[in-house]
Amino acid sequence: MVLFRWDIASEDEKKAKILQNFYSNLQITKSCWIIQKSNVGFGYARIEVDTRKSILAHRLSWELHNGPIPNSMVVRHLCHNPQCVRPSHLEIGTQKENYEDSKSINRHSHGKKHGMSKIDEDTAKKIKELIVLGCYTYPQIAEITCSSVNIIKDIARGRTWDHVYVKGFKTSKGRTLRGELNGFSKINDEIVREILIQKDLGKRIFEISNNLNLSQDVVGSVVRRKSWKHVPCPSSNSKKLESNS
Repeated sequence: MVLFRWDIASEDEKKAKILQNFYSNLQITKSCWIIQKSNVGFGYARIEVDTRKSILAHRLSWELHNGPIPNSMVVRHLCHNPQCVRPSHLEIGTQKENYEDSKSINRHSHGKKHGMSKIDEDTAKKIKELIVLGCYTYPQIAEITCSSVNIIKDIARGRTWDHVYVKGFKTSKGRTLRGELNGFSKINDEIVREILIQKDLGKRIFEISNNLNLSQDVVGSVVRRKSWKHVPCPSSNSKKLESNS
């Protein structure tokens, strides 16, 4: 099996690969279109769209059929089936509307069952599990669990649901989340190290940006050590040996 190289593929080849990833895992029923891959909890799935990047399948479906998703908006399921990616079953809405949807079909416990809490213990546990995985931003976790970014941040910092045990979960009490631990980060430690290696090899910011499909602002901030300063500069000797071989 030949590994697809996102880093050297043309835009047309990338689009074709994204469509292949989407439709090859699609089961079309009389009502819903179901993605049968990469279940990340609560029925949602993710589809690979670039090097080290994947997005929720229903969001990808919306973008393929309708265009970009407006900032701060989510994609709601009119059919209330989180696995469904059928375009006619999807609609743009707010996080509040999405939460009201989940309450209407009892995907959240509410009322006397948990008093003033907006989520239940199972949801808190799932949030911690997704944080431990380290590959989802806070907004993504909020969408997967039908909660809010503030709820995710409070759990991550140990302010709420501290009694719910999840192996590997560590709170960040009393400190600002850096790097990958910050839910809004667009890159991770591995990508930062790759940026620094390419910079050490003499690549310019725009070249690194093109190579890694990142904005020049992000790359420039790392190269100038204005951000991700906690990630040490790796040695590029191994990369130089590879390039000379």
